[in-house]
Amino acid sequence: MIGVFGMVGLTSDKFTSIPDPGQNGIVRLSEPELDRQIQNYILDLKSQQSIGQAANELNDFFPLVQKIILSRQNWERVPEDKRLLFLEDDPIEALDTEAVTFEIQSRIPGRFDQGPAGRGKIKEVSSHYRGERDHPDHPGEKLVVMGKFYDNWIRFYVYAKTNKEARKRLFWFEGLMASFEWFFRINGFRVVEEEVGRRERVEIDGVVVTRYPVVYMVRSEDIHFYSAQKLKEVIISPSVSTT
Repeated sequence: MIGVFGMVGLTSDKFTSIPDPGQNGIVRLSEPELDRQIQNYILDLKSQQSIGQAANELNDFFPLVQKIILSRQNWERVPEDKRLLFLEDDPIEALDTEAVTFEIQSRIPGRFDQGPAGRGKIKEVSSHYRGERDHPDHPGEKLVVMGKFYDNWIRFYVYAKTNKEARKRLFWFEGLMASFEWFFRINGFRVVEEEVGRRERVEIDGVVVTRYPVVYMVRSEDIHFYSAQKLKEVIISPSVSTT
């Protein structure tokens, strides 16, 4: 396998039953049933959350994308040897199937203001107070939660053997990301599609294939926890700058 990102143990994980609204006019669930399943899924996630483990740092975003790819292809009953590969690195050998790769195009402190996400004039230059939680190991003590938002532009490349297949897979991927916007939200990410670039022809292992770049803005948050003993070291007052 050519550097598949985080594939170990995925087929048996619970996310294979993520509520899936479907796409391209194929409605899998009625709206009330979908809402019910999503609410049950959220409650189940909350019951499994542990203190001190950040769920929305950028590194946590990419496994979520792979989870929904696997979930959708399970629903579509795609044979194992025909499944889309999700790779952190560009394919280094001839593709037997289609693939999606990803890279960080840019990353800046979160920007806030009126207008499109990620393009405000006020940026979060330091961590800010997010609240307090009970310490999991020391009853009666509190943990101070500090967070800092980042706006990340992630470039995905959708690979296929022909122009037509690449275009179809591009639309499939766009539909997938839109269908699971709620899933990204409950996991702490805001995901906005920015643009699709021009079609490219690239050579892999002597074979020319087609790829489309598609860019998403992903707002993530780095979370840090401080014990009560470090409260005096934490600056809770706002700290922002303007450009």
